[in-house]
Amino acid sequence: MLYEVRETPTTLGGALNITCNGLRILDKLGVYKQLEAVCAETPEFEMYNANGSRIGVLKSGILTKETTGYGTMRVMRTIIHDILLKRLEEEGIMVKNGMHLTKVEESSNSVEVTFADGTTDTADLLIGADGIHSAVRSIHVDPGFEPEYTGLSALYSIIPIDSLTSPVYFSGNFGTVMFRKGMFGTGFCDKQRTTMYWFNTHTVPVKGRDGWVAHGKELENIKSQLMESAEISIPLIHEILEKSPEIRFYPIYRLPLNGKWFTQRTLLIGDAGHGTFPLWPGLICSSPTTCRSRHVDGDGGCISTLSFAPTGRRSSDSISEVR
Repeated sequence: MLYEVRETPTTLGGALNITCNGLRILDKLGVYKQLEAVCAETPEFEMYNANGSRIGVLKSGILTKETTGYGTMRVMRTIIHDILLKRLEEEGIMVKNGMHLTKVEESSNSVEVTFADGTTDTADLLIGADGIHSAVRSIHVDPGFEPEYTGLSALYSIIPIDSLTSPVYFSGNFGTVMFRKGMFGTGFCDKQRTTMYWFNTHTVPVKGRDGWVAHGKELENIKSQLMESAEISIPLIHEILEKSPEIRFYPIYRLPLNGKWFTQRTLLIGDAGHGTFPLWPGLICSSPTTCRSRHVDGDGGCISTLSFAPTGRRSSDSISEVR
């Protein structure tokens, strides 16, 4: 059983870059072929300077394809979310939406959860995959251990490629421009290369923990700030910013160090247990555990109760090494 806090599936989030570990898991879940049919394969990450000169290329997708059989794919979060939901339906796994966790009780044999509508459920193991603002963590695993806003928000938008007239500066499916204050990423997120996804990070006051959309004057102001701070002379970047109908903001939170991520019968995965942290403007990094779990968590706001008993626990570092 999966319990989802949101009433309906959301469009929160942009494109996901799914690497070999995530693709291997998705293949085991039986959705790899569906994903492959719609995503943009991303065997290389091309890097350019602000003048458009190529700095280098990271052939991570090519290398992992050769060694593991899986490369790298970029796809819209909403698409993979829908694919996973359909797979759950095929397996007869129920998803209950609009479920707000209020209480967790553990015993030596089981864990019981209670929701705001009075619903209760009991299982051998509770998995909290409910994101950086995890209710499982704040209510049960580590009460009082709260995320903090980094001051940075991820900015992104999606624009139809047929609306752009400037030449694409990169040769593959993804290119990033490195400049003094960060980076500006651009890439295709569908197999037909019909949509262009771009992203950046920017220092802004937080307006809501789940993000917001800039329109009107705010939209024009942020476009001007991006152009001024980036100092990029690549025509495509200018045109992408000018023609983006909206810009979405997603605030970046992080968890302090030395928090708990499990109890005897409860396990936090993804951002719920590890969080993300910005290394420098334009680049967000997360732990290997976070990266792997995010590929399969989809919307990132679910609480799962699974009926199987744990056979033991190891640190995330040791698990990361045994792949």
